[in-house]
Amino acid sequence: GLRHLHLARIEPRLFLESYRADPSRIERINERIVSLLEGAGQLEVTSPAGTMLHVRLDPYFPLLHASGRATPGRPENLPSGWVVFHPAGVEGTFVADRGAIGAVRPDPALVRRHPLRVRFAQGRVVSAESESPELTRIVERYLRMHPHAARVGLVALPTNYTIEAETGVEIQDALLPSVNVA
Repeated sequence: GLRHLHLARIEPRLFLESYRADPSRIERINERIVSLLEGAGQLEVTSPAGTMLHVRLDPYFPLLHASGRATPGRPENLPSGWVVFHPAGVEGTFVADRGAIGAVRPDPALVRRHPLRVRFAQGRVVSAESESPELTRIVERYLRMHPHAARVGLVALPTNYTIEAETGVEIQDALLPSVNVA
């Protein structure tokens, strides 16, 4: 019956938002999303910023999720609330207009001022462009680091319903309503 709960980056702002989420409610949200994704086998993502992304799920890989509720034998982190999976394919355009971008973590203010347009084909980045030459260089440098750096490894859907605005705390901001492609 031992339980372990890991509180990442303890700050008052996290107690005001993400830490106070009801794990039971997040779990219900997660179960609903998992059910819909398993039934559809794909995810279409659009945004006012210009995202038009088609993500295919791979039935071989499970849809994983976290609610923030530690149970015997299963530790949990806070803040929490997400569904994550390895996609079978990613096609289209993703416009990153805030926050962390997978393994590439430029200044969020730079990304808000100059969104990054990332084009995917066959599950790989084929181009990344921004009006900011600095941001474009950061991403291009990362993509040259390794032959698999351009491959999409994970897609995450945040489900913590208490998070409403950026706080500057990356671990919480990554849980803002969105889709995260890493």
